[in-house]
Amino acid sequence: MPRCRNRKSSQGRIPLFMNRAERLKEVLTEGCAIRLVEDDIYSALSDDSNRHFYDRRATAYDSVVGTRLYNRIMWGTSPLDYIAFASEAIMSGLC
Repeated sequence: MPRCRNRKSSQGRIPLFMNRAERLKEVLTEGCAIRLVEDDIYSALSDDSNRHFYDRRATAYDSVVGTRLYNRIMWGTSPLDYIAFASEAIMSGLC
């Protein structure tokens, strides 16, 4: 399968009458497969529906990463520190 890359259409612009999948194909490398993932969400990646080793660990990690204990041990901080930092950033007006 060819590697999918952006490219310009032969006309330089994409006609409006094409459906979304056709419009995507117009700007990607010839032969690149487009598949519908969900409504209005397309992918040029291969359909790798096999679960990978890390997928099982991600759920466990997600349940631990927001805890006070994890953040204290791993980062020397707490989730409340992140909230305070974000609040200061927003209030600074620089964001």
